[in-house]
Amino acid sequence: MEDIFNTVLTTDLVWAMAATFTGGLMLGYTGWGGAMVSIPFLTILYGPVDALVIMMIGAVLITAHLFPAAARQADWKHMTPVLIAMAICVPIGSLLLLSLEPHLIRRIIGWLIVGASLLILSGWRYKGPQGTGASATTGGISGLISGFTGLGGPPLVIYILALNQSAAIQRANILVFMALVSIIILASTFVGGGVTLEAGVLGIMTAPFQLVGGWLGAWLFFKLPAELFKKFSLIALVLLGGFVVFI
Repeated sequence: MEDIFNTVLTTDLVWAMAATFTGGLMLGYTGWGGAMVSIPFLTILYGPVDALVIMMIGAVLITAHLFPAAARQADWKHMTPVLIAMAICVPIGSLLLLSLEPHLIRRIIGWLIVGASLLILSGWRYKGPQGTGASATTGGISGLISGFTGLGGPPLVIYILALNQSAAIQRANILVFMALVSIIILASTFVGGGVTLEAGVLGIMTAPFQLVGGWLGAWLFFKLPAELFKKFSLIALVLLGGFVVFI
């Protein structure tokens, strides 16, 4: 155990704490985007598999705190097929994560962040069907990407924002998805042998910072316009995603 702590107690841990705090802030404030903020930094520091495990440990704790209120507001008619398809597809994404070369995964993460950020910044809205089939397809795509990189939020967010619902219900739908997908990602990665003791310790040590960020973000949701923070974050993510691609 002493060897593990000697391994994780480095200057990288300080950067990891800052990254998870910022990711928690984004997640608590907008209901999504925590992984998009944290995963690139954590991937640079620890590699894609450990980065996903570290992020998901904190995400489970944050969303467990936010889940009860979100579940009462969520639109379960649309979310039930989303969640069923997500649960089926996350393990497939996890299998890809544990099978492919880490440098390739890091480049894919970078391009996904750049593409998703630019798409959302452009203001493009999904205008297609919104029935059970569309919900299940969205859940499947988001689940596959989530299991592979932890970045399955954008497809879901684009679909949820197209629904004719209040911002509070949309945020609740997203939080319900994030709560459940975080648990399934961790379980799938664990079953596949990707959860190491070092990643678990790092996840536990950074989780309090992610939790504080999440609580602060949830408070800010009721105080500040979400659009301002979201645009600033997405512009920063485009730059960060490009950096991840080319390092």
